[in-house]
Amino acid sequence: MADPHAEEVLPNGGRRSASALYGLIIACAVLATASPDVRLVFVALLVIGTLAIYWIAETYVHAMAVRQEQHHELTGEQFLAIAKDGLPIITVTFAPLVALLVAGLLGMSTELGEDIALTINIALLLAFGYRMSRDAGVRGARLVASTLIAGLLGLAMVWLKIFLNH
Repeated sequence: MADPHAEEVLPNGGRRSASALYGLIIACAVLATASPDVRLVFVALLVIGTLAIYWIAETYVHAMAVRQEQHHELTGEQFLAIAKDGLPIITVTFAPLVALLVAGLLGMSTELGEDIALTINIALLLAFGYRMSRDAGVRGARLVASTLIAGLLGLAMVWLKIFLNH
C-alpha cells in the first residue's frame, strides 16, 4: 500500500538536481585538496567516502526537517524516498571517478589524474547548471550567467588547489 504522505516529502525533482550539484562541488573540493603523493585509487576512495558521508548527513538532515515540518514520524517508505533522492550526490561523480581510475591504470601521475577529473567535474557543473537554469525558464544572458556560476564553483576549487600547491 502506498504511503499517503510520500508525495509530501518530495514535491519535485529539485532535490535530486541540488544533490547532483553538491556532489560535483564536494568532489571538486576533495580532488583539489587531495595530496599528490597518494595513488589515484586512494583519491577515488577518498572522493567516494567523502560523498557517502555527505549523503548520509544530507539524508539525515532532510529526514529530520521533513519530520519537523510534517509533525509526524517518517514511514520507512518516506525515509527510503529521501535517501534515494539524495543519491545523485554520489552517482553524478561516476565519470570523474572512472577518469581517476583509468588515469591510474595508465600510470599517470596523481596530479595529472586529479586535474583530468577536475576538468570533467567542471564540465559537468556547467552542464548541470545550464540544464537546471534552462528547465527553470531562465533565458538569454541570465542563462549564460547562471551556467557560468555553476562552473565557477568548480574553478574556485581549482584556484584553491593552485593556492595550496604553491
